[in-house]
Amino acid sequence: YPQANTHFMLLENGFDEETFDGIEAQEPLNPGYITLLHSGVIDAGERNPSWFFMALSTLKKERPDLFSRLRIRFRASSNDGLLDDLARKASVRDAVELLPPIPYRSALSEMLSADGLLVMQSRGCNAQIPAKLYEYFRAKRPIIALTDPAGDTADACRKAGIEAIAAMEDADEIYKLLRRLLDAFEEPKVASDGV
Repeated sequence: YPQANTHFMLLENGFDEETFDGIEAQEPLNPGYITLLHSGVIDAGERNPSWFFMALSTLKKERPDLFSRLRIRFRASSNDGLLDDLARKASVRDAVELLPPIPYRSALSEMLSADGLLVMQSRGCNAQIPAKLYEYFRAKRPIIALTDPAGDTADACRKAGIEAIAAMEDADEIYKLLRRLLDAFEEPKVASDGV
């Protein structure tokens, strides 16, 4: 209805500040390791992690020093079988944690405690932004967006000052991004200021 475009307003998704009341970061999720958290559903379509696991495999081969410090936590994926299979085929199962659902406020606390937060969104969903992204924004942790740079999710990330974006379907691009970010975690300013 382009003729009525002055009568429409877009209201983006968001988060309820009250749900974060009294929630604080706990101890590091894996002391001595860099833990990247993906909180929520993973599937073989819109959030297919195949290329991410290829990138982890390359990281393990080319930068074992970085890989050995890394843990990837999938919380409440609803698809642990797929993740376990992909991790084993990529020979990176030792760095992957598959954990069950937990109460909502506990999940928010986990986000606040993670070293980094992963969001995955395929190019087939370029006109969508996962609701979880807004909770990630509120958590104020570094965000790694594996999504089409031309899509709405990437645009929302850039508007929030997040530059750690790589196409979800490009293993080489994801590898380069992970390598750069993990190198940056060596620097104390990244841990406090975000990526």
